[in-house]
Amino acid sequence: MTPPSFSDFQTVWCVHVAARLRIAERIDAGTVRIEDLAADADERALHAVLGRLVAEGIFEEPSPGCFALNDAARELLLGIGGRFTLAWSTLEDYVRTGRPAYADAFGRPFWEDLAAHPEIAAQFDHLIGPGGHPPPDPQFAHRDAAARRPHRHADRVPRAYATCRPRGGGRQPPGRRAICG
Repeated sequence: MTPPSFSDFQTVWCVHVAARLRIAERIDAGTVRIEDLAADADERALHAVLGRLVAEGIFEEPSPGCFALNDAARELLLGIGGRFTLAWSTLEDYVRTGRPAYADAFGRPFWEDLAAHPEIAAQFDHLIGPGGHPPPDPQFAHRDAAARRPHRHADRVPRAYATCRPRGGGRQPPGRRAICG
């Protein structure tokens, strides 16, 4: 098995930076020149990030230093696509605490955010398919991180493997043929 190339994350992080800096919204509002887009960033660094995104088909650069939205870049506008992009920036907080951090990015929890923005809820419904989203379950409660049981690999192995031995003896990972008995 070939290990993953961590360079594949370059585009993902460039999208993340563009979303955090609200580049799509600023272009949509008429700010298109790199020197204006970089008012609160390093111009050269931002130009490199946007250049990478142009090369990947996200944003356009119709003339040197001028950027434009395309269909892919429009997904970064703060509709559901932009919200999902920024929501990923809360992943570390979620992992550390075990609690959703969506509200930290958007001022209210996800379902309340959808209720407050029907146009975004409609985009979400279109994204997930026919029937849209069900109403949130008020009985669903997030457990505190301290109360969570640590996940162990053994918890995911079917019980049958506990009484099975690999062909030829020795250890063998789950999913390989084994002799049970």
